[in-house]
Amino acid sequence: MKSKEFFVVLSAFLVLAHHAHAADIVASGTNCGSNCSWSLDSDGNVSITGTGTITSTPWTGSDYKAQVKNITTSNDIKGSVGCKDCANLETVTLGTNVTALGWEAFKGTQLKSITVPADSKLTTINEYAFYGTDIESITIPDTVTSIGGTAFAKSGLKSLTVPDSVTSGISCSGCSNLETVVLGKNVTSLGWEAFKGTQLKSITIPADSKLTTINEYAFYGTDIESILIPDTVTSIGGTAFAKSGLKSLTVPDSVTSGISCSGCSNLETVVLGKNVSSLGWEAFKGTQLKSITIPEDSQLTTINEYAFYGTGIESILIPNTVTSIGGTAFAKSGLKSLTIPDSVTSGISCSECSNLETVVLGKNVSSLGWAAFKGTQLKSIIIPEDANLKTIYSYAFSGTNIDSIVIPDSVTQIDAAAFEKVSLLNITCSADNLARYLAGWGGFQEGANITCTSGDCADVLKDTKWAGLVNIVYPQSGSQSTGDGGEGDSSENGDSSEDGDNHSTSSQFGEHEHRRIYTIQEANEAAGRRNSVMIRYR
Repeated sequence: MKSKEFFVVLSAFLVLAHHAHAADIVASGTNCGSNCSWSLDSDGNVSITGTGTITSTPWTGSDYKAQVKNITTSNDIKGSVGCKDCANLETVTLGTNVTALGWEAFKGTQLKSITVPADSKLTTINEYAFYGTDIESITIPDTVTSIGGTAFAKSGLKSLTVPDSVTSGISCSGCSNLETVVLGKNVTSLGWEAFKGTQLKSITIPADSKLTTINEYAFYGTDIESILIPDTVTSIGGTAFAKSGLKSLTVPDSVTSGISCSGCSNLETVVLGKNVSSLGWEAFKGTQLKSITIPEDSQLTTINEYAFYGTGIESILIPNTVTSIGGTAFAKSGLKSLTIPDSVTSGISCSECSNLETVVLGKNVSSLGWAAFKGTQLKSIIIPEDANLKTIYSYAFSGTNIDSIVIPDSVTQIDAAAFEKVSLLNITCSADNLARYLAGWGGFQEGANITCTSGDCADVLKDTKWAGLVNIVYPQSGSQSTGDGGEGDSSENGDSSEDGDNHSTSSQFGEHEHRRIYTIQEANEAAGRRNSVMIRYR
């Protein structure tokens, strides 16, 4: 009996204790919508009940919002839930029929947890809904079709799984703890700065994805090492992968925009799709790029400034669709050789490419830029006879190892110092361009050969320090001419090796047959009537 009496007394005590600590209702009303009522108790719990639709949030008024800690809606309540600027809010439990989380629904709160029922009818999570909250995870039901681009920005999310039902874009900008994302197949875009400011390491995109757009800065600064871009994507923002952890990148043929991975310090390999239109400004600057594959049927048209600046790339096959290459596109890169197709009409520069030895120019390259090959080991440059090259800028060949060059007649400008510290063995050019070459601080090795395509190269050189050191070839364009203008055999004109220093018979030079060796005086006398001579200053 005593134990039974003790149990009854204990039960009574617990009931009394419960009532003694039951939270008091501190505010309530029916002003949150038709057939809706709400209450706020002294423990900070907001309960929303009824069968109607929420149209207002009176619990966020200045008199109450600081007290709100938890919100619960009954299953029959419909409409949109929110509790903006309720600084102490930590948990939310949604009823089945809540259809939306409002614009800035929980912005300005300390929300840590939200419970969404399995049979939820939630369809919309609006802009800034969880902005800046402490929420670490959320289960998004497959009834949701739209998520605002900033819905989770700067929140505490560690991971995010987006169901196939969502057709809008996605963004988690500034979610500093975010590491993994799984996209649903119907997500159409990754928003501007989608994962910037996160620790994203992994993103899963389904094989049947309908993703079309990866916007600017989408993966900027993230730790992501690889990504499988589906062939539905047509546009990738120029800075989408900048400063990310990517080690490799393959761009599908569906992409028609430009590409850039500036500052991706681990990037080593890139495979371009055939429809990529451009490589952006600083596209691979700050990377360890060693290899880029461009398909033969590529539609690439532009390689912008600094695109390969400082990279380890040793070779590149530039397709004949490219028309423009930025002047600094290859500066300080690891290129060993470079061939420019005829399609390129811009200027060219490979300044400070310390391994560069050979260059083949396309006929439509318009200029060789300032310090174009300075700081290289350039030994050979091939310029087509029908080139449209116009300008060779200052320091273009400064300090290079070239010993031969053809300067086409199309060149009309050679700037000072363009050939600084260059000493040629062979040059083919007009008299005008010979003068420009000398004005560009160019020089010759002793015994150098000048093939003069037009004008009087002898006259250009006669008062220079090179007068006694070089040979001049005037390509044959008719009958053999002699130094005194008469026609005849070499003996009649004194072409004997026994004639000492004044003149002698020369050996064959290249494709040209016989050449006379003249004194300066004889050359000047013969200048107006020669077809083919070699002049050596004696």
